[in-house]
Amino acid sequence: MSSSARNTTVDFFRVLACVGVIAIHVPFDTWGAEAYNKLFWPLCVPYFYLTSLTYFSEAAKRKRDSRLITRVAQRILLPYLSWSVIYLLLVLLNYKVTGKDLDLNVLKLLFYGESAVHLYFLPLLFIMQITLIGIFLLFNNPRSIVTGLYCILLVAAYLGLGNSIGTFAVNYSTGIGILIFVGASLIFDKLKLVRKIGPDLKLVFLGMAMVVAAVSANVYSYSLTLMNYPMILPLGGIGLFFTASGYPTFSSSVIIRTLADASYGIYLIHIVFLEGFQVLESRLLPFTPQYTFFYKALYIIVVFFCSLITVQVLRKNAISRIALLGEGKK
Repeated sequence: MSSSARNTTVDFFRVLACVGVIAIHVPFDTWGAEAYNKLFWPLCVPYFYLTSLTYFSEAAKRKRDSRLITRVAQRILLPYLSWSVIYLLLVLLNYKVTGKDLDLNVLKLLFYGESAVHLYFLPLLFIMQITLIGIFLLFNNPRSIVTGLYCILLVAAYLGLGNSIGTFAVNYSTGIGILIFVGASLIFDKLKLVRKIGPDLKLVFLGMAMVVAAVSANVYSYSLTLMNYPMILPLGGIGLFFTASGYPTFSSSVIIRTLADASYGIYLIHIVFLEGFQVLESRLLPFTPQYTFFYKALYIIVVFFCSLITVQVLRKNAISRIALLGEGKK
């Protein structure tokens, strides 16, 4: 098999991570239901960042800086702005229906993804990719040093502003996490881990040990927040990446590839269904459901497949495919 072939296990784990993100956002009322959060919280979002950045690092070496910026804008910024508007409208509708006092910060909503609980992922991914572009321009392209410096200054300004206004996604230590994510993706790209075909049991065992350590730290509420927060020290995400890269690669499946390709869209969309179903519950059910282990599992499955179907529908229209999913023309 050629060195350019994708490791299908890495893609399969992206699907699992997508399910895990949904699980994190579904409420829990019992310790059994909370177990989903204890398991997935240290793993899923860091894994998404690492896979996205590693694939982006591969592309960054092949494309000119102008093409890279265009790709970032289409894949990240356009869907981010589109979904920010959608979720902001839903927030305004919720305030109107419930009669709550409106308390919105425009800077946080527009630039730091606070129109929905999960949108912080996109501006941070954008900033990490701009960091990668800046590094490549500074060290690999002498004619673009000034552009590379502008990229790094943009990242510094974004982090400084976010810290000063007190955002969810950015604090005084976020820069440390960005350097770790970017550095790890550069190493993973150098080692061609997303293209690694065949078993590597040492890598699997190392990855599993890191996953166990990260989950254990979360279960036992390890007190050093800086070290335990997965956006600063992505121990679990790195471990999951090692496990996926070293695990014996199985034959590519249309189903797995379809689910993996849809994982980004599912991430963007799932909160619509999650919050919509909760509103329907509160208005239609004569009782308040308990989010037990099995009820939460059912909720996760329903939200996942509703989001998946919506992604497939959105792909059929050129405008929605570009604006809401960040995908180019077929």
